[in-house]
Amino acid sequence: MSTGGLLGKFLFTGVDAGSIQDICIVPTTVDYASVNILVSNWGASEAVVEVYVGSNATATRIDTVVPGDTIQSKGTGEWNCRLVSAGERIFVRAPADIVVRVEYSAEILPQ
Repeated sequence: MSTGGLLGKFLFTGVDAGSIQDICIVPTTVDYASVNILVSNWGASEAVVEVYVGSNATATRIDTVVPGDTIQSKGTGEWNCRLVSAGERIFVRAPADIVVRVEYSAEILPQ
């Protein structure tokens, strides 16, 4: 059986800019998920975005999947079809004016 949809959305503001934010968690009711991470830069200058996938409450360097991708002003970035296990979290570090959206498609394997 398949399931999917929106996992999470986040807008980086001046308060959380530059810190690693926990955007979403893959449901524990699935066996695995394919996630798409979409980033929009509403800012007036380019922005560096880092993406992490991990199973702990906070991200560390070992969880890095995108160590720093530059998104142009009014530009977008997208990372597609990253396979993630049930219960894993998606984290992002970005400056202000970055919008992150995470969508997923998941499989529930027969028991």
